[in-house]
Amino acid sequence: MTSQSDATGAPDAAPLALTMALSSAQTATQEQTLLRALERAEAGQTLAKDPAEGEEHLLCWLGETPYLVRLADLREVLSSLPAHVALPFSPHWLWGVFPLRADLVALVDPSPTLLHGPEAARRMIHAANASPRKTQASAVGRPEMPRALVVGEGDHLLALVADRIGDIYPLRPEDAGDADDHARPATAAHTLPAYVGGAYRIAGLERLALALRIAQVCDDIFAALQERPAHE
Repeated sequence: MTSQSDATGAPDAAPLALTMALSSAQTATQEQTLLRALERAEAGQTLAKDPAEGEEHLLCWLGETPYLVRLADLREVLSSLPAHVALPFSPHWLWGVFPLRADLVALVDPSPTLLHGPEAARRMIHAANASPRKTQASAVGRPEMPRALVVGEGDHLLALVADRIGDIYPLRPEDAGDADDHARPATAAHTLPAYVGGAYRIAGLERLALALRIAQVCDDIFAALQERPAHE
């Protein structure tokens, strides 16, 4: 005989299981879409049916700020943060280094450089170990682990820590907002103009998403890692 508590408890379990299943399916679908998109971008192809629709960009978050990265600028998107070795006396935004096939890649939080520039970033407090940011909460209430976006070319590869990633959007330069839009208080973003290729309104986002000039970001992060103040 089924007790009243069992009868009332069963319906509660089903929606939870269904939510988890849908969430897992959505994540898997997103991973497959992103993988296919990166493969096409590497081959010089586009996801857009009409080139006039624009270049595909991946939406990602650094802290609370949404950014857009061209798929053509992405070498790889790691499903989680790689195991890495922290370097003593390194800037706190350099989380460490890790091997990626034949390369040794630096895992970095790009926010200090994006917000303050390479000279200020290289002067920041050094620490023996990096401290990861707190994870963001996903739409279904589960903690979402940060991801690593591998960018750069040749021996100038970097893995940028992204708190979470979103969907892929085809964007045209002519659809970008005013050059000063990203500096307005409503966006809560103060990314230096040198790193912003445009500010876009994405459906469902309160803030403008900033298209990153990845080549400039990589150049300045490497400059911040290699340079040292004159008194050091």
